Amino acid sequence: MHRKLLAFLLPLAFSLGASSQARAPSAPGSAGRIDDPMAITSVRLMVGHPTYGSSRQRVILGRAPAAITATFVATGGGVVSGHWEFAMPADGMPTALDLTPTPLLSSTARMQQRRFRQKEMFTFSLSPGERYVLAGPVIKPSDMPATGRYHVLLKIDSASSMNGAVATMPSKISPIVLEVEMPKAAVMAAPTSSSATSESIK
Repeated sequence: MHRKLLAFLLPLAFSLGASSQARAPSAPGSAGRIDDPMAITSVRLMVGHPTYGSSRQRVILGRAPAAITATFVATGGGVVSGHWEFAMPADGMPTALDLTPTPLLSSTARMQQRRFRQKEMFTFSLSPGERYVLAGPVIKPSDMPATGRYHVLLKIDSASSMNGAVATMPSKISPIVLEVEMPKAAVMAAPTSSSATSESIK
């Protein structure tokens, strides 16, 4: 009887030990495994080169800005979904609430968050330690019909870990700022008030 019980328990104990060994905690500071809870550690929006670009660009009226990208870095693995938005000069500066990922907001805060012109939507998977570069929306000259400050925002609508755990993410995602200006030639050609007055006196 004891031998039969021992024969049953030994393989079970071995399998449980092997399972716990396979699920040993990830090393501190590492990117973890694909089935670890996902933590988006960085979301960086750039105009120009994804690494050497800038978060701001001056654009001549009638021209398009450089390519826009968002670089994600995460530990663990999961799926991210969201969309891009485009704010006009009349919308003013986006607030901290406007830049907060949707999953971090309460139902009341979601009602208070402003929604700007929606651009492309996206969904992609993140692997541990992966540097994922997401292509941003194409901004055409017709999207910026006047001088002023425009903002390109990235909104995370949902983020889910591969293992079903709650994903974490930055509390705010800084936008791209596009400063649209008149061409220098047009500015120099425009008469000043003093010159216009002198012309009228003549």
